[in-house]
Amino acid sequence: MGPATECSIVIPVFNEARNLEQVFQDLGRQGHGGPRKHPFEVILVDNRSTDQTGRIIAEASGRDLGYGLTCLQEPRQGVAHARKAGMDLGVSHYYYAEADFPDQPRLFQVLDRIVRARACAWALLGGFPDGKGFAVTRDKYREVGGIELFYQVRDGEFVCHLSDDWDFGIKLRASGEEPVLAFLTPSLCA
Repeated sequence: MGPATECSIVIPVFNEARNLEQVFQDLGRQGHGGPRKHPFEVILVDNRSTDQTGRIIAEASGRDLGYGLTCLQEPRQGVAHARKAGMDLGVSHYYYAEADFPDQPRLFQVLDRIVRARACAWALLGGFPDGKGFAVTRDKYREVGGIELFYQVRDGEFVCHLSDDWDFGIKLRASGEEPVLAFLTPSLCA
């Protein structure tokens, strides 16, 4: 994260070749309705994609997107590994507002309902409903020890337990911090 970067957007990806160009465009329009230099960076974590995801990311890395783009390769399969790799590199706050969707009012309404439902579940249950769309400051992420990976046995094999985000949310709330719910990439949520 450079000195002008205010936040990092972490996006774990697996075989997202058909969606990435739209994601790059959506991120370029955040907050003002048009392309310009942004005070955020995007951290894409490619989780062993087998399609053209890697090629598309490499090509995008050479273009001026208006924001910094960092790509990590996470060889251990699973969203928990990819999420942890990206968040270990850097996280912060980012929001969507209704003004960000001038041509897509119905999409904003759907996202708004989802964010409000998550906030309600979060308040009632004391953690994250799932790993899509939350933000936390980098300092607080480090202070509470970051995401921890736990394993369970399935069919005689150790597999990554998928509650890493929920467990992290509980640790974070126990520290007195309230993470922010935000939707980061509507194109990947379709």
